Amino acid sequence: MTTKPVLLWPKSRSEIAVWLGSNEEHFLVVETNKAAEIRHLYQLTADTPVFDPFPIAGTHYRACLEHVQGSGCRFHIAGLAQCRTVLVRLQDRSIARSSFEELLLALGYLDPKARRTMVVIPPDPWWLVWWRFAIAELRKWWEAVAQFTRHHFKVS
Repeated sequence: MTTKPVLLWPKSRSEIAVWLGSNEEHFLVVETNKAAEIRHLYQLTADTPVFDPFPIAGTHYRACLEHVQGSGCRFHIAGLAQCRTVLVRLQDRSIARSSFEELLLALGYLDPKARRTMVVIPPDPWWLVWWRFAIAELRKWWEAVAQFTRHHFKVS
């Protein structure tokens, strides 16, 4: 590959190696929590791979995703497991001469008819998990208030 793959990253840069097993130097890192980072996405071409291990995460994720889609990017790998799998395969010396497209076809991440990667979005985005947690905590609080009221103020 002549250009570095793009990494949409919502966490601190020091965590890249921990989560992906690959160094920051291997990517053009675009931090999805910083609006100024979007300028790096103007360099995207259709053949630039985009790794998106935490889809939907980041304050400016939607703007980043719009730039990726607008560039006609053919290789958008979304999801932590998918990103890890592709990165491990890229480090395999036995397939070093294979193109990125051939690698994705072999892994089943590329639709052979459309020649476009399948973007996998997790079923429960972070905001949905947060709302479920908040509602569960509110229910606990409301039950505690109701029990306190029943115990101290006997309603007949």
